[in-house]
Amino acid sequence: MLSQKLTQQIMQRIHEPHFLRPKETWNPREPVIYYEGTNFDGRRCDVPLVILRSNPCRWFVHSGCVMCNYELLAAHTVSITGSHLISQIEAAIRKLEPLSVLPYMLVTSGGSFMDPHEVPDDVRLAIGERLRDAGLQRVSFESEPKFLTDQRLEAFRNVFSGKLSVGIGLESHNDFIRNVVLNKALRTTQFEHTVQKLRKYGHSYYTYVLFGKPFLTPDEDIQDTVDTILYASRLGAHMAVVEVTNIQPYTLTHYLWEKHRYQPPNLWGAVEVLRRLPAHVVRSVSIKNIDADTGETRPLAVATTCKNCAQNVVTTIEEWNYTRNIRVIEELLRSPCSCYAEWRQSMRTIAAEPIEMRVTRQYQMVAEELGVSYEELDEAQV
Repeated sequence: MLSQKLTQQIMQRIHEPHFLRPKETWNPREPVIYYEGTNFDGRRCDVPLVILRSNPCRWFVHSGCVMCNYELLAAHTVSITGSHLISQIEAAIRKLEPLSVLPYMLVTSGGSFMDPHEVPDDVRLAIGERLRDAGLQRVSFESEPKFLTDQRLEAFRNVFSGKLSVGIGLESHNDFIRNVVLNKALRTTQFEHTVQKLRKYGHSYYTYVLFGKPFLTPDEDIQDTVDTILYASRLGAHMAVVEVTNIQPYTLTHYLWEKHRYQPPNLWGAVEVLRRLPAHVVRSVSIKNIDADTGETRPLAVATTCKNCAQNVVTTIEEWNYTRNIRVIEELLRSPCSCYAEWRQSMRTIAAEPIEMRVTRQYQMVAEELGVSYEELDEAQV
């Protein structure tokens, strides 16, 4: 079986060209700001996302998730200081004021907002104070659980008097899929402990769930996504953000895509995820990454259907994000494109071997192609 260490070594090799790119040309005192359509308290909202250009995610530097390159927005040849970050948040406040009218704002960095390597502790508290003084009522940020310490959570609660929601990249409820297939380095026990800690401080949380996992069959991928959303909901997540995999440079999915061994998932699969969820859960689910976000480097490829219906499917999913009304999905399926039947047929694909064997074989192939040495183990390490 496969060692998680091999996945990490492969990712280190995959990321090497990322750090050889030309120097940054953007202003380190200006953040990235774009908007996401969502439903908040039954209202259509375009919520601002403020992405601080920070020092890179430490996990990305040492290994990294197989599909992610948010570090295209982060620094790689200059050191970002606390002064830079404060200037970025002040620029965001000027652009978005009055903040008091916003339903909420997401403010985060390239990886984990609670990691002092990206956002020093004193700077994070200064950001909280500035957002509070600007009248913001609710703020969200993203973080790996290991950085969500009692000290940092309590300190931020003391400076920001509004409501706080934390986004956690769970991706899959399955330890093997999350840590070997996707290389998240997050155990289920750690995730559940963090959820309890957030409750202790009165903070809500939501999860990011990946759809488009490599090496899984279409039906396995859909069912894992559904099961993960249900699992997080049982543990009190107020929302699940389904991130549909797109192709970002210097990632394993990019490497496999170039070799025709991976494709972004079919968007009919994202629709099927919604169909399989019970009504009380599906209303809290957003489907994201179905197009390029404004302000980000455009993906090399995105999930789609056929050329005849792709835009209609994207528009319908966007409408779902705004309304959370299942009737928009039912209307789409009332008279679907002919490619829908073809996709349904592809769902009957049955893997010839168990997922652990499948993933082991694929990663050993990649390791050999990249010249990464490996040892076969008796048991997968997750």
